[in-house]
Amino acid sequence: MTLALLRPVNAIATWSSGDVLTLGIDTPWLWTDPLGEESLAVLIHECAHCQNAHHGRDFHKEMEKLAGRAARIMLLCAEQIRRDYAPLLVG
Repeated sequence: MTLALLRPVNAIATWSSGDVLTLGIDTPWLWTDPLGEESLAVLIHECAHCQNAHHGRDFHKEMEKLAGRAARIMLLCAEQIRRDYAPLLVG
Protein backbone atom coordinates (compact mmCIF):
# COMPACT_ATOMS: atom_id res chain seq x y z
CA MET A 1 0.00 0.00 0.00
CA THR A 2 1.14 3.53 -0.74
CA LEU A 3 -0.13 7.02 -0.02
CA ALA A 4 -0.24 9.81 -2.57
CA LEU A 5 -1.90 13.09 -3.49
CA LEU A 6 -4.68 11.84 -5.75
CA ARG A 7 -6.93 14.89 -6.02
CA PRO A 8 -5.04 16.12 -9.13
CA VAL A 9 -6.09 12.92 -10.94
CA ASN A 10 -9.62 13.07 -9.50
CA ALA A 11 -9.27 9.86 -7.45
CA ILE A 12 -9.65 8.80 -3.85
CA ALA A 13 -7.73 5.55 -4.26
CA THR A 14 -6.26 3.44 -7.05
CA TRP A 15 -5.20 -0.14 -7.65
CA SER A 16 -2.24 -0.52 -9.98
CA SER A 17 -1.49 -3.34 -12.37
CA GLY A 18 1.31 -4.34 -9.96
CA ASP A 19 -1.31 -4.99 -7.25
CA VAL A 20 -0.49 -1.87 -5.25
CA LEU A 21 -3.27 -0.06 -3.42
CA THR A 22 -2.71 3.71 -3.29
CA LEU A 23 -4.83 5.78 -0.93
CA GLY A 24 -5.32 9.50 -1.32
CA ILE A 25 -3.71 11.24 1.62
CA ASP A 26 -5.57 14.36 0.47
CA THR A 27 -9.04 12.85 1.07
CA PRO A 28 -9.78 13.84 4.69
CA TRP A 29 -12.96 11.77 5.18
CA LEU A 30 -11.03 8.62 4.24
CA TRP A 31 -8.84 9.17 7.30
CA THR A 32 -11.30 10.67 9.78
CA ASP A 33 -13.61 7.65 9.51
CA PRO A 34 -11.46 4.77 8.19
CA LEU A 35 -13.97 2.10 9.22
CA GLY A 36 -16.97 4.08 8.02
CA GLU A 37 -19.26 3.00 5.23
CA GLU A 38 -17.74 5.30 2.59
CA SER A 39 -14.15 4.41 3.45
CA LEU A 40 -14.85 0.68 3.46
CA ALA A 41 -16.70 1.00 0.14
CA VAL A 42 -13.62 2.63 -1.41
CA LEU A 43 -11.38 -0.16 -0.12
CA ILE A 44 -13.72 -2.88 -1.38
CA HIS A 45 -13.98 -1.14 -4.76
CA GLU A 46 -10.22 -0.92 -5.17
CA CYS A 47 -9.60 -4.48 -3.96
CA ALA A 48 -12.08 -5.75 -6.56
CA HIS A 49 -9.69 -4.39 -9.19
CA CYS A 50 -7.22 -7.07 -8.09
CA GLN A 51 -9.43 -9.61 -9.87
CA ASN A 52 -10.76 -7.41 -12.66
CA ALA A 53 -9.20 -4.16 -13.87
CA HIS A 54 -12.30 -2.81 -15.59
CA HIS A 55 -15.75 -1.81 -14.35
CA GLY A 56 -17.78 -4.36 -16.31
CA ARG A 57 -20.13 -7.08 -15.07
CA ASP A 58 -17.29 -9.28 -13.74
CA PHE A 59 -16.03 -6.33 -11.71
CA HIS A 60 -19.47 -5.89 -10.12
CA LYS A 61 -19.63 -9.60 -9.30
CA GLU A 62 -16.24 -9.34 -7.59
CA MET A 63 -17.45 -6.28 -5.66
CA GLU A 64 -20.47 -8.19 -4.41
CA LYS A 65 -18.32 -11.13 -3.35
CA LEU A 66 -15.86 -8.89 -1.49
CA ALA A 67 -18.67 -6.93 0.17
CA GLY A 68 -20.19 -10.21 1.35
CA ARG A 69 -16.85 -11.33 2.77
CA ALA A 70 -16.37 -7.99 4.53
CA ALA A 71 -19.87 -8.16 6.03
CA ARG A 72 -19.29 -11.72 7.23
CA ILE A 73 -15.96 -10.79 8.85
CA MET A 74 -17.54 -7.79 10.53
CA LEU A 75 -20.40 -9.93 11.84
CA LEU A 76 -18.35 -12.91 13.01
CA CYS A 77 -15.35 -10.94 14.25
CA ALA A 78 -17.07 -7.86 15.70
CA GLU A 79 -15.61 -8.35 19.20
CA GLN A 80 -12.07 -8.81 17.90
CA ILE A 81 -12.41 -5.76 15.62
CA ARG A 82 -13.67 -3.66 18.56
CA ARG A 83 -10.77 -4.85 20.71
CA ASP A 84 -7.98 -4.57 18.12
CA TYR A 85 -9.12 -1.33 16.48
CA ALA A 86 -10.74 0.51 19.41
CA PRO A 87 -8.87 3.80 18.76
CA LEU A 88 -10.30 3.93 15.23
CA LEU A 89 -13.85 3.35 16.45
CA VAL A 90 -14.02 6.32 18.81
CA GLY A 91 -16.49 8.97 17.70
